[in-house]
Amino acid sequence: MASAAVVEKAIVFDLRLSLTFLSSFFGFKLGWMAVRYTFVLCTLQDMRSH
Repeated sequence: MASAAVVEKAIVFDLRLSLTFLSSFFGFKLGWMAVRYTFVLCTLQDMRSH
């Protein structure tokens, strides 16, 4: 039987791991969206100027 402290540490570690994964995943997604959005805007401005 594992003690409460060990279980607590495992849960906290698991949460931290999940949060790190989620934040990096969403950070990547947001960055990719920003890149695409910027690219589309630049393309539209380029088309407008011609």
